[in-house]
Amino acid sequence: MTTRAPATPSRSRWARVLGELVETDGVMMVLALIITVVLFVLTRDEVTRRFSVPLRVQPDPARVLLTEVPDTIAVDVRGPWTRVNRVDSADFGVAVLDLRKAEPGPLIIDRASIVMPQGVVLAGVDYDEVDLRFEPVIERDVPVIPTVIGTPAADYQLVSVAAEPPTLRIRGGQSEVLGLAQLTTESYDLRDATADVAVSLALARPPPGIAVVDGGGDRLSVRVTADVEPKRERAQRRLTVVRDAVLADRAGLPTQVQVELRGPAPAFRELERLEGPPVVATARPDPGAKDRAIVDVQWAAGVPAGLREALAIDPLQVVVELAPLVPTVPAAPPADPTP
Repeated sequence: MTTRAPATPSRSRWARVLGELVETDGVMMVLALIITVVLFVLTRDEVTRRFSVPLRVQPDPARVLLTEVPDTIAVDVRGPWTRVNRVDSADFGVAVLDLRKAEPGPLIIDRASIVMPQGVVLAGVDYDEVDLRFEPVIERDVPVIPTVIGTPAADYQLVSVAAEPPTLRIRGGQSEVLGLAQLTTESYDLRDATADVAVSLALARPPPGIAVVDGGGDRLSVRVTADVEPKRERAQRRLTVVRDAVLADRAGLPTQVQVELRGPAPAFRELERLEGPPVVATARPDPGAKDRAIVDVQWAAGVPAGLREALAIDPLQVVVELAPLVPTVPAAPPADPTP
């Protein structure tokens, strides 16, 4: 068997020294790495980063913007890495486009309107290319048209609908204002109405971009009046003529006359529920002419006063020419048979 010779004292000492150096250099290497990282972080060069910032439009009271502008813009900032890394989009606030100062043409964002966080600088602004177009703001009066639905009760009709005020002034962009012919109200149901209706109705919301100058906010209301009246009817009636005793044997007097009844439909419905003829015709001699008679047309005794006032009879009198009376010749006395 082969045996290894024992290490000499010189070799053992050098090995121990080398181990100690390795252990010491390892610690130093770790410390150096840490120091290098810290120094790298603290002394790192400036960096650039992009953020999205909301764009708020400040309107111009005298003009309306016809172009759609972007909701956000891109903001590039530059600064130390440690500072830029701590910046958030909310730190920039809101970029403002003041239309009172804007000119027609390419969109230009004023860099001064962008709030910059401390420790960084604005490196650039990027946004969609937009051509700004404007039109003037105008005012004009437009009619208010009430919205009514449904129909009145049977025998009734809607005659007219009106709003008070009849017109309202609107304000907005020229094309929008000139394109709006009228304002309308919320709907009102006239179903089964038997009389005039007066009610306050809210104004329907105008199209976007148009405001009602008269004020009142979203619930501006107008007074609406609907005139509901009974329908008008006509009815022809043939009446049997009742003769005065003096005219019993006079020729030329008609047995019937025709008259017309006029008035509101509900009155006719009530008239139809009465028993017996509602109108009668009576003939009498004309006191001014012996060969003429007058037929008087009048309401029957059972017709209520309200119906007599609501309904009209035409004609109320009929003048009739009678056949002349033939004079009677007295009979000759019989001849005397005696010589």
